[in-house]
Amino acid sequence: MIAVSVCLTYPVQFYVPFSIVEEYIKKKYSDSWLKQRVIEYVARIGIVLLTFFFAELIPHLGLFISLVGSLAGACLALVFPAIIDTICEYDGRFWEIHYVLIVFRNFCFFILGILGLVVGTALSIRDIVNAFE
Repeated sequence: MIAVSVCLTYPVQFYVPFSIVEEYIKKKYSDSWLKQRVIEYVARIGIVLLTFFFAELIPHLGLFISLVGSLAGACLALVFPAIIDTICEYDGRFWEIHYVLIVFRNFCFFILGILGLVVGTALSIRDIVNAFE
């Protein structure tokens, strides 16, 4: 079931990047509709094959994905939303109890996110070093 879901949702990841490539193809090959379609399909297949080649050629790829996830995941899930919420909720009255509670809550999320980022990154780097020894 997981394999089916991966196969069916894998092209969704390329929707935005390929829309950029598609605009270039349309501009460069505007003279022939058939040539546009052929190059578009070749480019789509090429991009997918490129990701498969990277997955096969990079040793211990899961460890590097874990490193990127620990760096970006904590920031995207806890740190950035806390900062953005604090900025958006500010209306000039800093010492009102409502805003103080929001700042306290967001500060707790911020600290938790930084802690997760540091610990996750350190553990991922340790695992990468151990894998390549």
